Amino acid sequence: MGFLKVEINIPELKGVIDSFKGNRLQALESLHQDFKDSVTNTFNQLLSTEMTLFLGQKDQKDNKRNGYEVKDYTLKGLGTLRIKVPIDRKRRFNSSIVPKGERLDPRIKEDLAALHLAGLSTRTLALMSKRILGVEVSHQTVSRSLPLLANQAQQWLSRPIEGDWWALIVDGTNFKVTRRGSTEKEPMLVVLGIDSNNRRSILAVEPGYRDSADAWKSVFKSLKQRGLDFR
Repeated sequence: MGFLKVEINIPELKGVIDSFKGNRLQALESLHQDFKDSVTNTFNQLLSTEMTLFLGQKDQKDNKRNGYEVKDYTLKGLGTLRIKVPIDRKRRFNSSIVPKGERLDPRIKEDLAALHLAGLSTRTLALMSKRILGVEVSHQTVSRSLPLLANQAQQWLSRPIEGDWWALIVDGTNFKVTRRGSTEKEPMLVVLGIDSNNRRSILAVEPGYRDSADAWKSVFKSLKQRGLDFR
């Protein structure tokens, strides 16, 4: 589903190409700003329409528009947009497009969490965020973003196991874990499966020591409960 429709005529295209020949970096910045302006207009139109639909509901007959709130909202890939969020007199409206209190695209939070898990500290990410993601964030924001990715990772690691697996590779390793500013090594047990198409997939990552029979027993019990057939 597409929201934007961009129409450019030939003379405009020629002018854009000429600007790239003159100063490519400046032309890229100008093009980026044009995209931001178009997306901002699209957001404003969507928000206005959303308010219209909201006020058209039967239970909102005693309600009406009461201006708008100018809000900075940072969108992944484009940076910060200045949008107009409509306000109703009864203060009942809560946009599903830009929810109250949200100023950062949740996809950016996922990216911050992924970069942190890849090894960048929260303070380093805070310093580099403007250059990497187009938005300047605090290290506290990075820390608060981690549960987003952690929950997804936990769901993926506990997913039902389907299909045929002709081989399992099991081993113990150590992952670096940062707690309260200090980094420690955490022993983990890893199970890698190879399916009938010779594709590899991580089936389990659980805490435990590689020489612990009870820990491995717990891992394989969990795999069986999730559907892995050992036959």
